[in-house]
Amino acid sequence: MKAISSFLACIAILTCFSIPSVAAVYKFNPASGTSAKNKVNWRSSCATPGSTFPGVSDTIQFDGSCSNANCVFDTTFNVAKINVKSNYSGTISVSGSITLTFGIGIFDGGTFNGGSVPLTFNVSLKIDGCSFTSSASSLNSYGDFTFKSGGFAHNNGTVIFHRYTETTTTIGGTSNGSSTLTLYKAEFTASSQNSIFRIRNITVEVVNEMKLTGNYHLLLNTNSSSVIEVQGNIVSSNTATVGGGDCLIIINGTGSQTLSDTHGTTGTGKLCNMKIDKSSGTLSLAGNIAIGGSTTWEYVDGTVIEGTARLICDYNNTLVNNSRGEMKFAKLDMVGDGGTHTIDGRILVTDTFSTSNTGDCDINGDTLELQGDVVWDNTSSGSNGNVFFKFSGGADQIVSGQSTIQFDKVKLIKSDGNITLNTPVSITTDIVFVTGK
Repeated sequence: MKAISSFLACIAILTCFSIPSVAAVYKFNPASGTSAKNKVNWRSSCATPGSTFPGVSDTIQFDGSCSNANCVFDTTFNVAKINVKSNYSGTISVSGSITLTFGIGIFDGGTFNGGSVPLTFNVSLKIDGCSFTSSASSLNSYGDFTFKSGGFAHNNGTVIFHRYTETTTTIGGTSNGSSTLTLYKAEFTASSQNSIFRIRNITVEVVNEMKLTGNYHLLLNTNSSSVIEVQGNIVSSNTATVGGGDCLIIINGTGSQTLSDTHGTTGTGKLCNMKIDKSSGTLSLAGNIAIGGSTTWEYVDGTVIEGTARLICDYNNTLVNNSRGEMKFAKLDMVGDGGTHTIDGRILVTDTFSTSNTGDCDINGDTLELQGDVVWDNTSSGSNGNVFFKFSGGADQIVSGQSTIQFDKVKLIKSDGNITLNTPVSITTDIVFVTGK
């Protein structure tokens, strides 16, 4: 009797709790039309008409061995996974003011047209054989984004790469690196956590605009020769002081482009390696543009309009001029954090050259040509280097600082104006006087 009572008590306890639903796979094999909101079109097996609608824990599947029928998403979906198999040859499209949210997206076959509805992939997205047209509004990718084969049409929309947790998100392609992912607008955001994005075995082309946003650390890395090619504008509004990465962004549009930082005066929203290689058109610089530690800014070709922008070199940076033209900045600030900055070729500063911080600020290399003032606010007594400082301004130039400035080599080639020293200057090797006073 006691055993029976205990058994009945267990039954009573169990009935107090709801039993969670088991994730199911729903295959699209329409019994009536092409509507995705008609539950009879979703089947647990190819032969059995559906009686329930896919939920947030479920997988929806498009399997050619079951049906190649077209499908129209005409209601909001939020499911754990969408799996378009390689043997599916139909077309999946959208209709109405809806949203589509998937955990995992696998598109190995068929045709997908995102129309203008917001698309979200919370775990990962893989395109390998599908003719995929993105949304004309936004596609949010919160995990790895892989494009191997098929097609990706940007539809003049925005792809936003972000991650909820502090992990590395990979934007990748084929193992031989032959994939090219062409985006209209691309945004890399660190809006909720420190974020590292790895560009792997793929070339990412951005036609219209690339943004770096968010308030947390943001780095663009690569473990291959993959690059990001930007043919439109680049805007950094990220507010974190840690950023950069070892990826390479190539600015190569044939029209007018702008590279700007829209946040404050400090070194925030740092960029990774940058390369300017424009066959035509202009690149305008704006704001306080910072590059991350151990990165390179390289100039190959194109007209650069420096405006009033300032370039901030954070740590162990290299500025390269690989052309016969001018790589010029209105303002250039080199931060002393104990590393060595390098000038490769001739770099021109039209307004103010400055240094800052308390660590050694060594500057090595070729020629740093200055047409404006020098403000040496770096306070380390060990700052040195062998770069050639060339003063060539056509008006008065003032040299000021917090302590004695130590130059290795100086050349004066001024067409007009004076050089005024408001702080002691020590010249280690040479001073070459051509003209000026």
